[in-house]
Amino acid sequence: IYDEDDQSSLMTEIIKELGYSTKEVKPKVALSMISESKNALIGPDEYRETARGKYQEIVARVYPIYQKRLEKNDAVDFDDLMVKTVLLLQTFPQVREDYQNTFEHILI
Repeated sequence: IYDEDDQSSLMTEIIKELGYSTKEVKPKVALSMISESKNALIGPDEYRETARGKYQEIVARVYPIYQKRLEKNDAVDFDDLMVKTVLLLQTFPQVREDYQNTFEHILI
């Protein structure tokens, strides 16, 4: 699980590889925008379709690379924990049912 420092380092690397400066594209701002998208269950492809304005369009270029690098490193960020859990429960009805029968509430 990548912590804030790991995420920031990865984002800085990607921003520079794409030819932007970290003054032009702030890693924490880009990560925040990606986090908001993940929390709304919006993946990189969907984000690209809805990106408006220069900054969102840059983040739309960064987001898929960021996600692929996490996967390549067998890593997740904290937002991925929620996204992957939702996908698990949506994809496998039996798993969802087992948890529904075991727990009355789950706090996130």
